[in-house]
Amino acid sequence: MRGDPRNDAGVARLLIFAGWWAALYGLWLLLVFKLDLAELITGAACSLIAAAAVAAVEREGHIHFRIRPSWLLPLLKLPWRSLADSAIVFTALARGLTGGRMPYGSVRAVRFDAGGERDPRDSSRRALAGWIGSFTPNGFVIGIDLDEDVMLVHELVRSGSPPLGAELARPT
Repeated sequence: MRGDPRNDAGVARLLIFAGWWAALYGLWLLLVFKLDLAELITGAACSLIAAAAVAAVEREGHIHFRIRPSWLLPLLKLPWRSLADSAIVFTALARGLTGGRMPYGSVRAVRFDAGGERDPRDSSRRALAGWIGSFTPNGFVIGIDLDEDVMLVHELVRSGSPPLGAELARPT
């Protein structure tokens, strides 16, 4: 019956499930980088299982992941930042192997508007910022302090630039 809230919710859940399946299957294909029939079938099955798990958890209402498309813009810088960070790490490794000083790493606090504790958009932004900020080889996000509005970052070699995730602006 058209307009029935139960049908609308069912369609919405089906679309969410299909979106997760498509995204996970695309990730599988990207990581495996093969178009063998066995790989295609295995990827489809694994993505189906993973999408079902996501749908089950989401249905329980424990996860409220809400992102804005603009938050994905730092992903465009990720390949270049990864290359630059790899050069920093390999230079430090070469210096250490040739008798120079080995890097010990450091922890620093980077300003980050953490937002509210219960707002799904703020928690989604923090999760995405932590993941993006931990992707490059020179550093990773240890955590985000909601009270102090800082992102704690560990770096092998101290750099002047904040992690990519730190540039995610709090929505207005």
